[in-house]
Amino acid sequence: MRRLLVLSSLLSGCFLARAQRNNDDLATITTLRGTLRTASPTGKPTWVVLYKQIDGRWTRYSQLVFQQPGSYEFLCLEGRYTVVAFEDQNEDWVLQPGEPVARFGSKDGITVMSGQPLESVDVTLGTLAEPLGFEVALAKSDETVTDELVKVHSGDLATLADERFSPEAAQLGLWQAADFARKYGVGVSFLEAYSAQKTPVLFIHGAGGTPRDFQQLIEKLDRTRFQPWVLSYPSGIRLQLASMMVRQIVDDLQQRLGFAKLHVVAHSMGGLVARHFVNEVLQRGAPMYVALLVTISTPWGGVKAAKGGVERSPVVLPSWIDVAEGSSFLTVLTEKPFPPELPHYLFFGFEGGNGSDGIIALKSQLEEKMQKAAKQVFGFPDDHTAILRSAAVAEKLRLVLASP
Repeated sequence: MRRLLVLSSLLSGCFLARAQRNNDDLATITTLRGTLRTASPTGKPTWVVLYKQIDGRWTRYSQLVFQQPGSYEFLCLEGRYTVVAFEDQNEDWVLQPGEPVARFGSKDGITVMSGQPLESVDVTLGTLAEPLGFEVALAKSDETVTDELVKVHSGDLATLADERFSPEAAQLGLWQAADFARKYGVGVSFLEAYSAQKTPVLFIHGAGGTPRDFQQLIEKLDRTRFQPWVLSYPSGIRLQLASMMVRQIVDDLQQRLGFAKLHVVAHSMGGLVARHFVNEVLQRGAPMYVALLVTISTPWGGVKAAKGGVERSPVVLPSWIDVAEGSSFLTVLTEKPFPPELPHYLFFGFEGGNGSDGIIALKSQLEEKMQKAAKQVFGFPDDHTAILRSAAVAEKLRLVLASP
């Protein structure tokens, strides 16, 4: 992180202009938030589906699944939208006559303005006073989020040699997040064909990182018991936005594949994204499929240099705002502890006795609340990137994954 801030002061005006243009593009994405309510929850899947009016027709835009009432949030661009919720009593992924249903507002929908969040889009399941006027059928393909926002990978087969996992792509994702998303998309990719007999392990990289960073750890994974999944995302974006993408994609995969548990392994800033993702799954009351979290060299206490970048850099990367010491994101991230059945293993690195791993201060990696909450804490004499190539880390990860 410190090196990134030094680099920002040396970049050309043209590069900074491109970075700012990407920030402006990201600012056009907005959120639509509301609460799903029902008088008598049955435990059946309840879907909240966002539709956008395109060429005069209501077109499915995104979808979320719930096992019990709770809050929801969608990402979208400006336009006219409508929200439909229904309880899928026969679990056929289609709204059938007689199933509890709700729509927010009138048949004309609601207007979303660029970059202006829309709150209190609340729906209560019951019956409709008038027909919807269109069929509600859920997407079962590998793209449940519209390509208008970004190309979404949801369970596609990939290799770590793919161009979108290259160091060059990683730097594009850090400094020009919108360009990365347009060129490579975002999502969760499989490194082998899905097997219902193996537990998925989702690897989440940090700032300026790529799934390729985990190559040595993945190579040491027990492939008879586990299957590696990798998240690819532009690491310059706000962390809540990254977390929302993870949640929607993994929720979709869980509905389609029905896996009972998922392990998550995250490096550096990726640990913050992972923690927020797990918080959201817990808060929404969906099936708690996350069974274990391992974070490696994560800045739980924030990064001082990121705070300096927010205050002084000519172009501020959105992710710096959340990683900066004292950020509101970090303040609320760990307010609620994990339930006892969801263990968190905290790995940290140190080198040369200088109080850091070369990038992240030990004080931040070992933030007191996180140390106390972790099931176990393990330290390794490695720097911030070498820790992912450590044989000792690979062995400890193997033991931790096998322990639940």
